[in-house]
Amino acid sequence: MNEQLESKSEVELLPCPNPWCNSHRTRDAEIAAMEAPILVEDGGLYHVACPVCPVDGPSNESPAWARTFWNTRALPRDPQGLVEALRRLLNALDSCVDLTPEVIASARTALAAWEAGK
Repeated sequence: MNEQLESKSEVELLPCPNPWCNSHRTRDAEIAAMEAPILVEDGGLYHVACPVCPVDGPSNESPAWARTFWNTRALPRDPQGLVEALRRLLNALDSCVDLTPEVIASARTALAAWEAGK
């Protein structure tokens, strides 16, 4: 049984970590509340999911663990290494038929903006 649980639990959930998720563009408070991450129970396992994009966290028997994992944002130890990895990934994605050139161009623009601001 896949069941959405109350999102206002013991721990407030952070927004979706996906920078391209459309939930970040929402300005209306009522719509933003509907687009907030949710805690999902599925067969005794819990995970947090974004209702707007396909991002979700791993499953665990503990809802508190699922919330904590979702709210943990890793900071890169080596930002330049991360940038290089992202550059290689974008180059590899050029040949992927499922991604539009606009999506790849948007990621390249975001990467260039980050590099310019460092």
